[in-house]
Formats: sequence, structure tokens, C-alpha cells
Amino acid sequence: MSDCIDQTINGFNEQIAKIREMEVEFPEQLMTIGLTTFNTHVDHLYYMKPVEHAYKMNNENYVPNGSTAMLDAMAETMKELSQLEQQSNKEFPTTVVMVILTDGYENASRRYTLKNVKEMVEEREASGTWTFSFLGATLDAVDVAKRMSIRRENSIAFEKRDMKGEVWDRLDTSMRGYYDKKRKGEDIRKLF
Repeated sequence: MSDCIDQTINGFNEQIAKIREMEVEFPEQLMTIGLTTFNTHVDHLYYMKPVEHAYKMNNENYVPNGSTAMLDAMAETMKELSQLEQQSNKEFPTTVVMVILTDGYENASRRYTLKNVKEMVEEREASGTWTFSFLGATLDAVDVAKRMSIRRENSIAFEKRDMKGEVWDRLDTSMRGYYDKKRKGEDIRKLF
């Protein structure tokens, strides 16, 4: 993502602002946010942070370089979120939306395989409380997502030059739809 740093930083920060707007629009739903970055290494910057306390992305905490340890990032994040989900479910029903954004192919994971991640996604999707989305800057992003058992309708291939429209605006619209479906008790597994 080194050739679209500004679009990524600006889009993520704009997304935080949009989620704050959604908190007003959907006051019955407690919203939290997390951020995991990955290149050769995986960095879990935060999990389930209240949106008003989520810190913005900048050139210091977002430095794309190296390779793509996407499977490790996904698996580690799913494991941690599963534990947090179980804890929060004791107080109120919890759902999870996990959005994976990448500009390349997996090539650096050391702890988890495609098979591991696929099984983890399938298990969580089957619960009905998890929704996965895959946004990739490769022509075959939808097929890559399918190999991880991420629904085709929740996956898109995007052009880096139009990240605002293809990623951030689309994600904003989709999340508003997600919260509306959740409010109405409808199926939340289809994001886009």
C-alpha cells in the first residue's frame, strides 16, 4: 500500500468520522473499532476501542513496507476478537464486522495457513454474528476472498487511484446498511 498511503490514511480517518455519525443515527447500537496492520509483521494497534477514543491513522502508525502477512493478521485478529466477543456477550449481544484491506497477495505468514484461516472464517460465519469483507487491489480479489470462505458479495477488487469511491464511500454505505439491517433484525452477513 506504499503507493496509496495518503488515500489509505485519509480514508481510514474519514471512516472513523462516519462511524461517529452512525453512532448518532443508530444510538441503540454500541459501536467499537479496531485496527490491525500487516506487512512482514502484524501490529494490533487496538481492538474494540470506543469510536470516540479511536486514534487516527497517520504516517507514524501506518508505514507500509515489506511483505504481506495477511493470514497471520487475520487469524490473530479473529482469535482475539472471539475472546472479546465472548466477554461482551455476557453484557449485550455482540456482532463483529471484519474488513480486510490489502493491495497484494499473502506472502509472509509464518503461523497460519490458508486452510487455518478458511476454517476460522467458516466457523465464525456460521455463528451468524460475524461478517467478513475483503477489499483487494488485485484483479482476482473476489477469488482470493472466496478461497478464504469470505462471501463473494462481501468482496471487491478496487483500483488504488479511486480508493475514495471504491473503498471508503462504499464501505460507509455498506456499514450504514449493516446497522439498519441489524436494527430491523435482518440477516447481517451480506455487507455490500
